[in-house]
Amino acid sequence: MTPPNLLLVLSEQRSGSTFLSEAMADTLPCALSLGEPFAKAASGGGFARWPFASALDAKLQGRRFVNPYAWLMHVRAHACANRTCVCTAIVKVFRTHGIWTQGLRAMVRAPEVASVLLVRNAVEMECSRRWAVRTGDWANSPQERRASGQEARYSRFRNRCALSARDLAPHTEWVAELRLLSPTLEVSFAQAVQNTTATLQRVAFALGVVAAPWVAPQRSRAPTVASTLGLITIVRRHAHRLGPWL
Repeated sequence: MTPPNLLLVLSEQRSGSTFLSEAMADTLPCALSLGEPFAKAASGGGFARWPFASALDAKLQGRRFVNPYAWLMHVRAHACANRTCVCTAIVKVFRTHGIWTQGLRAMVRAPEVASVLLVRNAVEMECSRRWAVRTGDWANSPQERRASGQEARYSRFRNRCALSARDLAPHTEWVAELRLLSPTLEVSFAQAVQNTTATLQRVAFALGVVAAPWVAPQRSRAPTVASTLGLITIVRRHAHRLGPWL
């Protein structure tokens, strides 16, 4: 079986999509993770961070939410330009990207496209998102949060995180819409982050390829500190020496 040109991770923010995308890029043959090509800002993983961003077609860029398939194939052509193998571009697709339903349907069902529906419990997903926005802790897995020293704080926050049916409805409707598109396979958040090797083997089997062994990334165990703005004042007898510090 020929590997797909595009491998879509259909999911939501805070569902382990970065973790799974990078793991698949590390293990699937000739694969690379392109993050979120439907977003633009480099700081948010969008296409502006790529070295070939200036060469991307402006018309396709402007219509990327209407014709997402054409946009992604265009992006893939640039990203894979220097590869001689059949390159698989792994792309994250979120509800918040605002892709038109008709375009989404055509993209998922295209013959050169495979898709993984990555689902996390709606409450866990939304509480994790609110925590990340509030604290800047965007850990991609429970293991990463544990290594950063934020696990206890997040656990206390999670116990107080109360959500209504209205808060969860958009996520529930999005997952239901995606299931109707018959993605290649469905993976839960727990499977992706707790049974990663088995999950990657499932993905490879569904694609008809052989996956390389997965090696868990080594994370720094030094506690992280939220970004702050600090002002340091140095007082010395010789005021003229303050210049280089100000």
